[in-house]
Amino acid sequence: MLAKLDLPEFWKGNLWHYRFQDWNHTAHRHVELEFNLITEGSAIYLLDNEKYQVQRGDLIWLYPTQNHVLVSETPDFEMWIGVFRPEALAAIATDPSHELLRQSDTIGECCRRLTLKQTQRLSALFEEVFRTKAQAAHFNAGLGYAFLTSWQYFENAKAIPIEDV
Repeated sequence: MLAKLDLPEFWKGNLWHYRFQDWNHTAHRHVELEFNLITEGSAIYLLDNEKYQVQRGDLIWLYPTQNHVLVSETPDFEMWIGVFRPEALAAIATDPSHELLRQSDTIGECCRRLTLKQTQRLSALFEEVFRTKAQAAHFNAGLGYAFLTSWQYFENAKAIPIEDV
C-alpha cells in the first residue's frame, strides 16, 4: 500500500524517535527514502518477502518501492526513523558512492549492523537534529548531514542475514 507521509511543506524530510507500541502495524511503502536505526531491543521486520530479525545497532534502508512492516517488537524496542523526499535527496546525494541512495528499489542488502560506538554516535546526531525542528533551514541541513553520515556508516558495516518467508 502506497502511504502518503504527512510532511510539512518546508521540510525536506523528517526524523523522529520511535518506541514500542503494542499494536499491529500495516505493510506500506512511500515515495520517500527511509532509514531505521535500532537503538534498543529487538524486532522482526518484513521487507517485501524477506524477514529480518533486527537488534540494537542495525541500520535498515527502506526504498520507495519496498513494502515494509514491523511484524513484532520487544517491549524495550526503540529506533530512530528518518525519511527524505526524493527531490531533496537528489540535491545532496551527488557523490558516486551515493548512487544507491537515488534508486527507487533496493539493490543488495538493506540491513547492516553498526558498532555500538557508531550507533551511539548516530543516535546523538539524530537527537541534535531532532531538536532543531522549529528552525526549518537548520533542520533540513542537519537532516541531510544525518542521512549522508548514516549511509557512510552503512557502506562500511556488515550485512545482516535474511530469511525468506
